[in-house]
Amino acid sequence: MSRAAHFLAVAFLLLAAPLGAQAKEETVWSFLGENVPGQWEVKGLDPVPSPTPEGLLIQTNQLGRMQRTLKLPHPIEWIAIDYVSPAPTEALLISRSETGEFTELPFLFEQAIEPGTVLLDVSTYRNWNPTTAEIGLVFPENTQLLIRTISFSSSTLQEKAIMALRSFWQFDQYTPRTINFLWGPRIALNPGELGLMYAYSPPHTPSVNWLFYILLLGTAIALVFRVWTRKTEKHKAILLMASLTGALWLLYDVRMGAEFIGYAVRDYQTYVSKTLYERTFRVRGNFNAFAELVRPSLQEEKEYVFLPHMEQYAAFLRYDTYPALPLKPEQAGEGVRYWAIYQRPDILMDAEGRLMQGETVLTPPGTVVTMLDNDSFLFRINE
Repeated sequence: MSRAAHFLAVAFLLLAAPLGAQAKEETVWSFLGENVPGQWEVKGLDPVPSPTPEGLLIQTNQLGRMQRTLKLPHPIEWIAIDYVSPAPTEALLISRSETGEFTELPFLFEQAIEPGTVLLDVSTYRNWNPTTAEIGLVFPENTQLLIRTISFSSSTLQEKAIMALRSFWQFDQYTPRTINFLWGPRIALNPGELGLMYAYSPPHTPSVNWLFYILLLGTAIALVFRVWTRKTEKHKAILLMASLTGALWLLYDVRMGAEFIGYAVRDYQTYVSKTLYERTFRVRGNFNAFAELVRPSLQEEKEYVFLPHMEQYAAFLRYDTYPALPLKPEQAGEGVRYWAIYQRPDILMDAEGRLMQGETVLTPPGTVVTMLDNDSFLFRINE
């Protein structure tokens, strides 16, 4: 069934039909207890993934992938991966259909010290084949990750209707563009869509407006027919139509108010009420806490080396530490004393006090000046 057909079917269920209780279709691959489901082909990952009691350990020094054939008794609408990761990790889901059509889905493993789940909404991709014949994961160099389970699921129409109702009250995260506009309520038809509903710009999911347009248009047609057949008086029909429009308008106002209140509550819970070492701020995670911690030392410098897990944070820290400028390791001259390390579990200090990346020596001996956590700290080279 196409995405448009799904949407119309869900609209019908929401407006006219009782909801059933059919269960979703799901297949789970578990890597727990040193189990490896199926035959996997590994390319480029060094060392190769190793089974452990807690899951499949991915700890590679170079770009690589793992893939296997896939034959399930049901289509795939979303994929859930349970994992543990000491730092955010960008990855790719790859698939190949029986006709050779290839699909790449980039996604992010968020930092998860305790087991977490990433949901992949594969149904939004036009060339995604719900009965794909081969599937795999691509990991970048310096990945450290533990995969616990991989689940493949699809939903019934009744479950899609329930998910659509839940998605109306799902709010976007507060981002820099939120000051100018909000996407407004969207309709998600499965947990994968719900989890990633606002992860793209514009969102892949349709607007709730379409559902309301169907309701208003259907009501208007019914009332016109009743007036034409003299079953309803004209003024009553107009009053009913105006009341329905006003009720939907009020519902939108309530939702928007709840969204703004939700932003304030979330900021208080994750930032204002927390200590410096516990703070996370919107889409930046604990970067603001890291910047506050290292700023006093770096602002006194002309230049410093900054090694973040994502390049975009270099611009953020440059703003926070101005006029000091962040450099890449290859740009550092002899006068650069400080190295700021943010969410880099691959950067370690050896017994001699030098920063190391694998077998590569990055710095002369030095000292950790301040530390947010084991993967985020400020290092100063000894003079």
